[in-house]
Amino acid sequence: MRYPRKVAIGFQEGTCPLHCPKCFAFSGKSGRKKKVHKMSLDKAKWLINEIAEWEQKPVIQPHIFTEPFANKDLSEIIRYCHEKDIFVSIITNGILIDDSWTQFILSELGRKDTISFSLDATKQETYEKVRGNYELSEIENRIQYLLEHRTDQGGPRLSVNYTLEKENFDETKAFIEKWKYKADAVRVTVAIDDNKKIPEMFRKKEIQNVSECSFLDEVMTIDSDGHVRVCQYDAFGDSDFGNVFEKGIMGIWEGDGMRQFRVRQKKGEMMQDDYCYQCEGACSTKLECREMGDFIIKEAAYTIYYNRRNI
Repeated sequence: MRYPRKVAIGFQEGTCPLHCPKCFAFSGKSGRKKKVHKMSLDKAKWLINEIAEWEQKPVIQPHIFTEPFANKDLSEIIRYCHEKDIFVSIITNGILIDDSWTQFILSELGRKDTISFSLDATKQETYEKVRGNYELSEIENRIQYLLEHRTDQGGPRLSVNYTLEKENFDETKAFIEKWKYKADAVRVTVAIDDNKKIPEMFRKKEIQNVSECSFLDEVMTIDSDGHVRVCQYDAFGDSDFGNVFEKGIMGIWEGDGMRQFRVRQKKGEMMQDDYCYQCEGACSTKLECREMGDFIIKEAAYTIYYNRRNI
């Protein structure tokens, strides 16, 4: 049986202090408003219990389109995951990480857990263009504090993200140089546009039909009501493979609906009403690995990760 490598679960959806212009969920460009919805803690533990029984345990991402630290149950969810020998991968804008959360992160998370900070800028004016009205330096200081106060026994792996777009293109090299010897990893990836396309200014060549998307093959995305979306780009749950509280997680992952969808995607047989129709997001998922000095580089056509050795 093939298990997902990562399970992204929207334990709480629809809460974020930023409204980044590129965000599929909160930018407002779609004319749709993301509603706040929270999964009960009992249901959250029910899902974690199922995952804990798998022969190969995935990492859990405890959010989809939301700021995870807005969820008051996050600390209990993380502790419960650890009780079941499951680790977490968190992507955050960092704004809600106060002193209390900082101490929790340092004391409760270990190196098998990951927190990735989405920064997308080196300058304040650029940050405000691509993310929002908040002090970039405050988030950077929080990251630095976490890096400096980790111990061999405590504290997660820390990475920083740079989503590349027209407004921050000129700062890309500066961002990499600023963080690659500080953070454990630096990720740079091109933002797909509202039509799920690689923007023209970043296209390296004509992109043919995209097949074998790693999102479909490796990552499962479960909404706060239990419905399974095709992937995390689907901000409003327009796709639906069924409800995990009715069929179980693996019942859907290995079920006919997802199996047939993967086959059609690989064969280039997506229909116009399929969420994946002509999506180019997969161009950033087929990573190849190489070594370069102090780093292990993972790279796809429109994504690169700088992973520091021995961290």
